Amino acid sequence: MTDRLSVCLLCWNHRDYLEDCINALAAQSDQDFEIVMLDNRSTDGSVEFARSLFTRADIKATVFVNDSPQSTSANFNKLAKLANGTLLCFLSTDDFYESHYVAVMRAAVNAHHEAGWFSCGGWHLQQETGERTQIDMDVFKSRCDIKSELLAGREPFFFVGMCYRRSALASVNGWDENIPIEDADLFFRLAGKFPHHAVPSPLVVYRKHGGGASSNPAFMIDALEKFYAKHRKEYGRRRLNRHRSEMLRTYAALYADRGERAAAIRTALRSLTLRPLSFGNWQTFIYALRTTTAGGQR
Repeated sequence: MTDRLSVCLLCWNHRDYLEDCINALAAQSDQDFEIVMLDNRSTDGSVEFARSLFTRADIKATVFVNDSPQSTSANFNKLAKLANGTLLCFLSTDDFYESHYVAVMRAAVNAHHEAGWFSCGGWHLQQETGERTQIDMDVFKSRCDIKSELLAGREPFFFVGMCYRRSALASVNGWDENIPIEDADLFFRLAGKFPHHAVPSPLVVYRKHGGGASSNPAFMIDALEKFYAKHRKEYGRRRLNRHRSEMLRTYAALYADRGERAAAIRTALRSLTLRPLSFGNWQTFIYALRTTTAGGQR
């Protein structure tokens, strides 16, 4: 019996990118899949445009709209409930699949019955320049112990384009809606229960553009602190302090680059408190002190 595959799309003000995403689904070489789209209360006409694109492409899709905006974790959990497949693939609608994604992913699932979740290769697409860069899959070849790699602060695979067995997601209760860093937390829990299989083929295009969560230091610091707090036992005190310190130092430098002097100094001080003997932390603190504010004053 062939597993039914559901493509679960999450949209939030992605009108400018929907055509790439939906056209890629229409171009799949294997058309035996379900499309479920959830809109997170877009304000740019995404819902109407998506429906027109599905009609134009002559592909069936079920479109749902939230009553109010929800977190990514809440939206993914909702999509999992709305979808009917035993295989669930989640994609933000500013990204898109290569035309053979469904066929290759389904073949991998059928060949690796022991695996509960699957990743793949892909591309980075720079929105501003249109440049596409293929992910170097060789860097992941020796990263087999997923939990250890996550604890070390390394990516064990390309995070975009994941496919999960519904049974695996259900066994770990899906995404934790209290943790904004939803992907790493889910991987942490899945790694303790199910083998993972990486498909080496480049199957998904990840669009990189400004305005994402990673460009918001305050959000990222809060999100990462919640993630570290949840997994503090696995990290251990010394490693946890090192990770938190490096994270804060990174965002202190970003604040400084933006001319946000007060935030840069405050964040650099937090990093120094965790690791006062770190030369890098002192460098960042001095850089923060020398920062010129956005208005041109020190």
